[in-house]
Amino acid sequence: MPLITMKQLYDVAERRGFAVPGYDTAGGQLGHLDAILRTAEEMNAPAIVSEGYKAMRFYFDPECYAEAAKAAIRKTKVPVVLHLDHSFEFDHVARAIQYGFTSVMFDGSRLPYEENVRATREVVQMAHAVDVTVEAELGKVGGLEGDTNSQADESFYTDPELARDFVEKTGIDALAPAVGTAHGFYKEEPRLDFERLRKIKEATRVPLVLHGATGVPLADVKKGIELGIRKVNIATQIRSTFVKAVHAYMDAHPEDYSERVIKSGRAALREFMVEQIQTFGCAGMAAEF
Repeated sequence: MPLITMKQLYDVAERRGFAVPGYDTAGGQLGHLDAILRTAEEMNAPAIVSEGYKAMRFYFDPECYAEAAKAAIRKTKVPVVLHLDHSFEFDHVARAIQYGFTSVMFDGSRLPYEENVRATREVVQMAHAVDVTVEAELGKVGGLEGDTNSQADESFYTDPELARDFVEKTGIDALAPAVGTAHGFYKEEPRLDFERLRKIKEATRVPLVLHGATGVPLADVKKGIELGIRKVNIATQIRSTFVKAVHAYMDAHPEDYSERVIKSGRAALREFMVEQIQTFGCAGMAAEF
């Protein structure tokens, strides 16, 4: 099936009230990509394949990865978005669009507010000219992308009225607010600010994205979806689930150097993806596209 844009996905998700997991591929691992696509097909669910530019450049190559991902997606029977996650540089966004990503996230949350607005608006103008969806972050989700241990800081939570101003001035398609989540594993159980989330949705009227979802109880994610979350980023949990399964298999089969080692990790990915897809409400929703 052809790639779709994130806006096409959001239009259906908003109407039907579900969210879709945005699964990270650990720097461009094709085994992870295959697990994401095959599980989405099995569940008849739309899928989001997500990767950061720096991670791709470190582990693989952004252009080569994009070509491999697009080839796999074309053979998939459900709608799929190819999303660039957490990009801090205009050039990286431009390159991802050139390589065929149908959705991009520009993260200017570390910049002063007015500079974030200006830079994000420039990305939106470039991306929308070629029908690519744009996500941005306002406030600061705890930790840094790629952290393994972090915690949210309430001083950086997103202000609903500032979010309204930001969306109006930039024209973004989706907003990643800071409401109590953090990248990486949590030092203590996260507490999402649901009232803040509700106010942000009312103020902006755009699809919202939950970053730092690893370790957030599924019941809390489900409540967030009821309040307007339409994409849930999953990165750390992808990596930890795969590595733990491979370790367990190798401990049990220390002399096995075959492809079964990697397949054990992919089987574990499928198990937790199935549960999330069911919880997020997107199982069976591929038929809506």
